[in-house]
Amino acid sequence: MPAPRPHGQVALAQDRLNEEIRQLMDQEPSRQRSDRYYRALLAWADGPGDETPEAA
Repeated sequence: MPAPRPHGQVALAQDRLNEEIRQLMDQEPSRQRSDRYYRALLAWADGPGDETPEAA
């Protein structure tokens, strides 16, 4: 289930990314898996950016 966000918004993209990371963690180690995992973690670290208030 998607995580609720402020103002009733739902972060579907972040939930999909979390699921992709979980699936990659369960796969056998390989170069392709490592590359995909690395890119997914970079995307996760960038995050949606909606946790901080916008400047006026």
